[in-house]
Amino acid sequence: MTAAILPRPSSLCPSWFGEIPTVKEKSQDTPGDWAYVQLKKNKLLTHTYMLQKSTGDLYLGELLYEHEEKKTYHKVTRRDIALKAFAMGIGSIPYGIALMGSNLCKIPYKISSVVWELLPQLCQEALKLGVIPSITNFAIRTFCLLPMDILEKFWLIVRSPFYSIALIGACVAGVLSPLEGRVWIAHVEKEWHRGDSYKMSLQEMGPITLSERISAIHKGKYPFLGWCMQKRGNIQDSDQGKRVYQWVEEE
Repeated sequence: MTAAILPRPSSLCPSWFGEIPTVKEKSQDTPGDWAYVQLKKNKLLTHTYMLQKSTGDLYLGELLYEHEEKKTYHKVTRRDIALKAFAMGIGSIPYGIALMGSNLCKIPYKISSVVWELLPQLCQEALKLGVIPSITNFAIRTFCLLPMDILEKFWLIVRSPFYSIALIGACVAGVLSPLEGRVWIAHVEKEWHRGDSYKMSLQEMGPITLSERISAIHKGKYPFLGWCMQKRGNIQDSDQGKRVYQWVEEE
C-alpha cells in the first residue's frame, strides 16, 4: 500500500523534521509510534525497516536467510524481538565474561608488541651509547607507551559486569515491551562497545570463512551480542547534502 506524503503543519513542528507518511492502517506488530516502511538507501536497494516515528530512528524490519542458494526474507515481528531479547538476557553474562577475557589477553599482547617495536632501537642505541643508557631509554619509552593502554584494558574489564547487568535489565524490558525494549537494548550494547557502530560487528560481514574471521578480528571487528537489534540509521540522515533514505511505501 503506497502511503500519501503530507507535510507536517509548520505551526506545530519545525521544518527540519521533513515529511512523513500518513498512517493508513496499523499493523499488529507495529502499534502506535512504530511502522513498517520500505526505503531505498542511497537510491539503490529497497529495504524494510521498523520506523520509530517520534525519533525517526530505523531498525531492521526484515532478515535475509540463505539456504542452498535460495534467499528468503522474514519480517521481524514483536515475537521475534522478544525471543531475541530473552536469548540475549541469558547470554549477557557469558558474553561479558568473554569480553573480559579478551581484554585481559590483550594486555600481554600489547606489552609484547611494544617491546618488539622498541627492540631494534634498543640494539642500535646499545652500539652507540652503551648498554646502560640504551636500557634506560628503552625502559622510559616502554613506561611512556604502556600505562594508558593497559589502564584502558583494565577499565574495560572493570566496567563489563555493570554493562552486562544493565543489558539484562534492557532485555527484560525487551521481553515485556519488545519495540521499546529494543531501543534500550541497542543503546546499552552500543555504550558497552564505546559507541562503536553495528558495522564493526562480525555479523555485518555475513557468512565468512575462519581465516576471514580471524583477519577481521585482527582488524578490530568483533561479534555483537545483538547485532540485529542495533539502530540502522535515521530517516533524516544525509550524505553530502543528499538524503540517504528515500520513501518507497509504508505497510
